[in-house]
Amino acid sequence: MRKLTKILTGAAIVATGLALAMPAAKADPAKGTTPAYFDIVGVGSNTTEYVLDQVSYNYDAISDKKYGNVATHPLFYSWDATNPYTPTSTAKIVTKAGCAAIERPNGSGAGVTALEENARTTDDHGGYYCIDYARSSSGRSSSAPAKGAGGVLYVPFAEDAVKLPLI
Repeated sequence: MRKLTKILTGAAIVATGLALAMPAAKADPAKGTTPAYFDIVGVGSNTTEYVLDQVSYNYDAISDKKYGNVATHPLFYSWDATNPYTPTSTAKIVTKAGCAAIERPNGSGAGVTALEENARTTDDHGGYYCIDYARSSSGRSSSAPAKGAGGVLYVPFAEDAVKLPLI
C-alpha cells in the first residue's frame, strides 16, 4: 500500500510539474490585435473554449516555426465566450480585419447563429468569411442549420461516455 501511495504521489508531482511548465493557451487575440482576413477564427461555447484556445496556441507555434513570417500564413484564433479582461463586459468584437463589429457570441447557440448569419469581409479582400467555425457543446438539433453546401457541418471532437457502476 505504501509503495502504491508513493507511486501515485510521484505521478501527481510529475503531472503538476508538466502542467506548470506548459505555456498557457491564449484566449482572445492580444489587445490591439485584429486577426487578418485570411486567419481562422471561431466563436461560441465556453464549454470548449479552453480546448480550442490550446489548439490555437499549438497551431500558431508550429506555424511560426514552419513558416516564420506569419503575416502571410493563417493563424488560428478562438474568441472566448466572454471578455477575458473584463468578464462582465458586453463590448463588441471585430472577428477579422474588414469585418463589422458584432456582439460577442456567448454560448453554443449564439456561436452557431453567428456562423449561420456569417458576414464576409468588406475591404479589398471581400469574400472571406468573418467567422470560420463555431464552438458548440451540443449536437445537431432539429432546428440547426442545414448540413451540406451553404449549411453548417457538426464535427464531434470529444464525446462523453456514460458508464453504470456495477452493484
